[in-house]
Amino acid sequence: MRFCSSLSTYPTARRVAMVLIASATLTACGGGSVGGGGGGSDAVSNTVQSLASGTIDGLGSIIVNGVRFDESTARIVDADSAMGSASTLGLGMVVDVVAGPIQTSASNMPTAIASEVRFRNEVQGPLTAIDGNMLKVLGQSVRIGPDTVFEDGRSATLQIGRVVEVYGLRDADEQIIATRIDIEDDID
Repeated sequence: MRFCSSLSTYPTARRVAMVLIASATLTACGGGSVGGGGGGSDAVSNTVQSLASGTIDGLGSIIVNGVRFDESTARIVDADSAMGSASTLGLGMVVDVVAGPIQTSASNMPTAIASEVRFRNEVQGPLTAIDGNMLKVLGQSVRIGPDTVFEDGRSATLQIGRVVEVYGLRDADEQIIATRIDIEDDID
């Protein structure tokens, strides 16, 4: 699982943003600790106890890194702080989650109540090249794989010139490994 202890794997700007989110939430809540787990009760129910970053692997609440986060009362925002809603979130999106303590449910699943879910794409722009499972978007290399989620399952609509929004994680070579691709300029 990737919690705040692995923030060092992110580019500096992303680490700073995550720390600022956690700091702002902690200040607003009156204190607390940031960590990857733990339980116990808090005097303030929305005190930050966990920070997670990863892809949404399940819905019905959101599942990120094997933890089910209840986002029903969370503030949902994009990377530019524009407000969204829980219906904005989809499988394969990359999110940062600020939440309360992680506890184990009766079904033995780690759960927490999210106070903020911030989603972000890696690149959005016109598709300029398609070569097998490799795409080019704004000069950036994007690799699609069998687990890449396509908006409405429409991978066949990938065409040169179409505007796509790519969610994913970067590998060691700074290549984007696509976890979700949304087609932004539907012409069907």
